[in-house]
Amino acid sequence: MDKLAIEVAGFKSCVSVPDGAPPLDSKNYTTKFEYLKTCENKLLTVENHVLAVDADGPGETLQGELVRRLGVEKCKLIEWPAGCKDANDVLIKHGEKALKECIEKAKPYPVKGLFFVEDVFERVLHVYDHGLVGGTKIGLSSLDELYSVKPGEWTLVTGIPSHGKSELIDAMIIALAEIHEWKVGICSPENQPLERHIAKLLEKKVGKPFREGPVGKMSSQDLMTGGSWMNKHFFFILPDENNLTVDEVLALARVLVFREGIKGLVIDPWNELDHNRPMGITETEYISQALTKIRRFARENDVHIWVVAHPTKLQKGTDGNYPVPSPYDVAGSAHWRNKADNCLSIWRDLSNPEDREVQVHVQKIRFKENGKVGTATLFYEFLTGKYRDCSF
Repeated sequence: MDKLAIEVAGFKSCVSVPDGAPPLDSKNYTTKFEYLKTCENKLLTVENHVLAVDADGPGETLQGELVRRLGVEKCKLIEWPAGCKDANDVLIKHGEKALKECIEKAKPYPVKGLFFVEDVFERVLHVYDHGLVGGTKIGLSSLDELYSVKPGEWTLVTGIPSHGKSELIDAMIIALAEIHEWKVGICSPENQPLERHIAKLLEKKVGKPFREGPVGKMSSQDLMTGGSWMNKHFFFILPDENNLTVDEVLALARVLVFREGIKGLVIDPWNELDHNRPMGITETEYISQALTKIRRFARENDVHIWVVAHPTKLQKGTDGNYPVPSPYDVAGSAHWRNKADNCLSIWRDLSNPEDREVQVHVQKIRFKENGKVGTATLFYEFLTGKYRDCSF
């Protein structure tokens, strides 16, 4: 009846599969398609197949097998109106004109990795109406003007040792958790033992030193309240030293995405991971492959990743300071600059030990809605590890 209905709608080049769709529990399901062999030569000459299967389980399974055999690039699919399961249904309920429109509007079979403009045009309209959405701000106005944190991207953070790369990332994830309720996975083998790292994070959260000092340390109540809050927002990744690889860190981070819904992941620093590469792979090729995995993980899991990587040895200037490193100075490969979505370089004037100003050089922003290239100057509070804008 479906074939006859389609002929009524004006399409004569239509055939019905013998006996309809095989049941889902049919044994030797793939042997139920012997009829394709009887007209193989004719089928091979067909440029496009429009599949008009029933809108039910057996129909969908039939469709999948036909697509697989006839060729995904040749197949189009029909979407029946609500309340209709097949062509005959549409003819009876809506008439031959509606059935003809269904067939004429058949869409190419969706292929993973291929998109048509119409597939995403609703999103295009949303951008037109509302604009591109930037990343999440961290509450430091001078830095927020230049850099925001977008899930699905990753940021390279570099800088001379002791210039404050880890301190700034810790401050950022505290702010993201406080202001936006972010949950973050932290892989920081350099910040061991874990209790020491947690103590540093607590100082930034509470705003008081963890240890006795000139202003007194945080109270036990501050400690317990801060610890309870941190337990809900931060999760530490620390594989066995024999398995401290990019793959293992990302595998554990995936567990945290599923269990806790983390939105951020810190890998600090890169050089503490195990980078034994396979024979025949150069360092440049290895870094390219590893950074591709990081970028893919960020996009597939809608997570922002910060990777801390040290620059190669730089020469001091006549003023006793090192120059501001760039992504191209990071050891190993120019892929650091090319593959990162954002690049930050942290720099301090170490010739003056009393100077607490920290410069954050934003050296790359892939998408302009997330920021722009420039330099933000922050003030670092030594006793608590907190940052503030220098204008305050």
